[in-house]
Amino acid sequence: LFVGQSSSSQPTTGIPNNVPRHEITDFVGRDVELRYLHEQLMQPNHVSAIALYGIGGVGKTKLATQYAVTYLEEYSGGICWLSSRDIDVIAQIINFARFFLGIEIPKEDIKNQLNFCWSHWREGKVLIVFDDVTDFYRIQQYLPPAQPRFHVLITTRLQFGLSGIKFLEIKIFSEVIALELLRSNLKEGDSRIEEEIDQAKELCRWLDYLPLGLELISRHLARKEDLSLSTMLQRLYNEKLGQEAINESNGERGINTVFELSWQELSEDAKMLSYFLSLFALAPIPWWLVEQLQFEQKPDNIENLRDDSLLKFSLLQRHERGFYQFHHLIREFIQDKLNNLDDAASLKKSFCHEMANLTN
Repeated sequence: LFVGQSSSSQPTTGIPNNVPRHEITDFVGRDVELRYLHEQLMQPNHVSAIALYGIGGVGKTKLATQYAVTYLEEYSGGICWLSSRDIDVIAQIINFARFFLGIEIPKEDIKNQLNFCWSHWREGKVLIVFDDVTDFYRIQQYLPPAQPRFHVLITTRLQFGLSGIKFLEIKIFSEVIALELLRSNLKEGDSRIEEEIDQAKELCRWLDYLPLGLELISRHLARKEDLSLSTMLQRLYNEKLGQEAINESNGERGINTVFELSWQELSEDAKMLSYFLSLFALAPIPWWLVEQLQFEQKPDNIENLRDDSLLKFSLLQRHERGFYQFHHLIREFIQDKLNNLDDAASLKKSFCHEMANLTN
C-alpha cells in the first residue's frame, strides 16, 4: 500500500525519527483514513491517543507508517516508533532518547530513567507509535505524560482497551481499490488485469479484499510476467493458504504467519470454539444457533470466549446484531488447523450430530 524507501534514519529535515521505512510502498486506498487520522491527532487542547485496529493483514502498520512519513514535519519533537510485541518497550524509548535526541540519561532505576526521558524530550509536537499492541495494560505504564504536545498512535488487533483511547477500525478494501492494489506492482504496459478482468475480480473476492493478500499476489504476478490470472486463481483454489504466492516473500510476512500471531493469543477453549464455528458455511452465523448447539459450554461461557478472545483479537467479526462471521481467509486458516488435529474427524462428526439433533 506503500514504493520502497530504505532504512529508518535521520531525515534531511533534521526531525528525529526511527520510522521503519522498509514498510513504505505505493500508497493505495487509505487517503480518507489518513486525513481523518491527522485531523483527530491534531485536535487542540487535549491529549491525543488513537488506536488503529482490525484483522491481521488489513494494513494497520502500513497506514501508521505512511502517516508518520507524510506528516513528519508536523512533529518537530520527533517520532518515536516502538515495536510492542515481546520487545522491551522502555529500553526502546531510552535508546531513542539517547541516540536520536542526545539526552544523557542518569544511571538510575528504569522507571526514573523513563521519566527523565519524557521530562527532557525535545521541544515541539511529539508522536509516539506503539506498533502491534497485544496488551493495553502492559503499555499503559509506558505512555508519555498527559501533555498536549505528546500524541500517541497505536496499531493493534484488539478491539477495546484503555479508556481515553479513540479506536479507528481499518477495514478491508472495496473491489475498486482492491483492483487498484492488484495492479500496483505490475510493470507499465502489463495488461493482464484488463484482459482478464473477470478473473481479477474473482481473485479479489477469493482474497476477500484483504490488503496483505492482494499485495502479495500483486508482487507474485510482477515476478511472473507470463502467469495468467486464471492460472493464479486455479492455484489458489487447489492449494488455498498453502499457495506460495500468499506466503512469505522477500521478507514480507505471509498470510499464515500474520494470522498465527493472533491464534497464539487464544486459549484452548477459544480455539475449540473457532474449530466449530469454522464448520459453518461462509456466511453470517446467527448466534442463537451457536448457543443452541452449546458445544459442551454454557451460553455465557461461549459468549465470553467470543467477546474476550475471537472478537478481541479480530479473528471473528460482528456482522450485525446477533450475527457473526469469519473473514474467508481466517476461516481457511482455522480449518487448516482443524484438519491437522488428531481428532478432527471426531469434532466434525460431533458438529454434524448436534446440528442434526437441533433440526429434528
